[in-house]
Amino acid sequence: MNLFLDDDYARTPSTVTWAEWSGQRWDWVIVRYVSEFKRRIELYGMPKRISLDHDMCPVHYAIYKEPDIALRMVADGIEIPPTGRDALVWLLNRCIEFELVRPIVYMHSLNGEGVKNMKSLVRSFDEAHPHLMPARE
Repeated sequence: MNLFLDDDYARTPSTVTWAEWSGQRWDWVIVRYVSEFKRRIELYGMPKRISLDHDMCPVHYAIYKEPDIALRMVADGIEIPPTGRDALVWLLNRCIEFELVRPIVYMHSLNGEGVKNMKSLVRSFDEAHPHLMPARE
């Protein structure tokens, strides 16, 4: 199983031509919410590959452009929806907790800063838990 996480219903694995894996003929299960991503893994186990979008709702785009929005939302008691990074943190923690080899992780987000942060998370995970790294493709 391969999981593709993206909130944009117009975006599918076949339309993401900028991803590292573009052109591969892999089957993907498309999930549109972080909660759906988590549930699918809880029910069916760790996927072989994941491809992540970072910004999972319009609020994230607004926060990226104007960071003070996040502070105002928190001050007003409004919960900020989880991002693709949050999904990745959850997945890596699950790998540690259950001693599972992590999936091969791709990012197809157009948020450069978000991709950088997610790649840093994967690098840190691999340095700390080399025995949970996947085999190379």
